[in-house]
Amino acid sequence: MEKYEVLSPEVETLSEGPINPVMTRKNYWKEGLNSLYKLSAIAILMFLNKNESTKFKRSVKMLRKIIVTYERMLRGLSGRPYCLGYQEIINHGFMKKKHWMYAAYMSLISSLPLLYKLCEEDYILQAAIAKTSFGAGVKLLDNLNDYCHSVEDAIYSLRNLLSAYISGLYEPKINESNKIISMAENSAFDMSAWIYDILNALRLKNKINIMFDWYINDAKKLIMGQIESLMHKKRNDEAPTMKSYVERIIEKSIGDVWVDIDLCFMESAMRDYMTDKLVNSLMLLKSGISMVFKATILYDDIVDIYEDIKFNSINSMLLLGMERGLIRQDVIKDVNIKELVNFLISSGILRDIVKLGDIMHITGIELIQKSIEEGLDEVVDENAIIDFCNIMRLFVVRKFLIREKDVPLAWHFIRCPKNNIKLSKDLEDVWKSYQNILVSTPPKTDFYFYKHIKACKSSIY
Repeated sequence: MEKYEVLSPEVETLSEGPINPVMTRKNYWKEGLNSLYKLSAIAILMFLNKNESTKFKRSVKMLRKIIVTYERMLRGLSGRPYCLGYQEIINHGFMKKKHWMYAAYMSLISSLPLLYKLCEEDYILQAAIAKTSFGAGVKLLDNLNDYCHSVEDAIYSLRNLLSAYISGLYEPKINESNKIISMAENSAFDMSAWIYDILNALRLKNKINIMFDWYINDAKKLIMGQIESLMHKKRNDEAPTMKSYVERIIEKSIGDVWVDIDLCFMESAMRDYMTDKLVNSLMLLKSGISMVFKATILYDDIVDIYEDIKFNSINSMLLLGMERGLIRQDVIKDVNIKELVNFLISSGILRDIVKLGDIMHITGIELIQKSIEEGLDEVVDENAIIDFCNIMRLFVVRKFLIREKDVPLAWHFIRCPKNNIKLSKDLEDVWKSYQNILVSTPPKTDFYFYKHIKACKSSIY
């Protein structure tokens, strides 16, 4: 683990030389890191100071260590065979500095509530660094797949990414005709292999098995969800239904793998006390956090609707519009994007997708609360976990507010979700079908999760 130990030297002065992005807006280096964003980040840390696990001074100190350490790891890419260096990745616009900075920030405030009582600071930092690398690697490869790759190339890349997740190994992409893109792709794989290296070293040292298996299985599920999403571009005449989107494609959410990383460190600290009841409680906690992440997929569909139409990406707003007979798939690419989005909004599609996301968000919070009642009350910081989940929603909402200046329209999105949400009949059927799948064949270790998912079915409506 020594190469992942947190370092304490001062951060190097970053170069701000000329930028030559291939797919970007101006000032790519600084975008999303201006004073307003920094003040917002500090304000959230101050808000979290009320919780035992996320005291302001500790959070700021640890965040600085994560940023210093991870930036050093990124700068080490230039010495790796076939990889593109960090500065080149930024300069070519394949990733922004803010992407891994945001990942570091969210990693820390989500790891602390789960690990602060169980793990030494160094272990908490390692968990946060692994999650930072997960978020940054996913974003880098997503950008390459969206803007630079064919569907076939993107699917090959995702399979290679899976190998990096579950074995720490990948097949370097070597393509002389697109050398820079291939090297950037290899950098994404290398960043993702760091996650396996960290968790595998933990597994060998502390003999974690259950949570590591969860991580491996969820990494496979994540990649299959992403491949399923990409196949839509290849099969233009076979748009998925909302039912299949919620049941399969939404598994492209990073939530399961995200929390699995923390759970591996939890198991390493509690390995002598891993009773069936504790495992069931952790599964329930994991499932609640995962549900919150899945809700953000729906929220992101609203935020990203313009780009998704432009690049023929799958989007729940379009799918619901097609299912309701409001739009036809074969004419989407030929219509004015602004007019199409306005039509979807006026038709109530945006409002209904927000409601579906809100029900997922609320269900996730309920599952987290149940998990703590079932035996985690002395282990984790419940209030800080729920605060993080609400910050996740706020993080997506702020992107919507930047784009939309219409306050009545934005209100559908920014108001806090309530328990008495009423879905339209078609989406109510989708939601119930999704829950039925979850409870139909519960594995033994998931007993508590499925029992409480069943209970949530009646409490929402």
